[in-house]
Amino acid sequence: MEERWEAVQRMQDYVLRHAGDSPFDWEGFYAAACYSRRHADRIFQELTGETPRSYVKKAVLTKS
Repeated sequence: MEERWEAVQRMQDYVLRHAGDSPFDWEGFYAAACYSRRHADRIFQELTGETPRSYVKKAVLTKS
């Protein structure tokens, strides 16, 4: 379980560093997780309660 939390933390850190990038680099986001896109999406939503796209959208709006 801890490994999954660490992956989500890496994804969140990636979003914070790159939220202003246009377009947002989804490949980099999933590479930060070190999981496949499908698995990363699933654990992100399971542990944060929101989808990665929703999280990124909020981060972009907050940063602007």
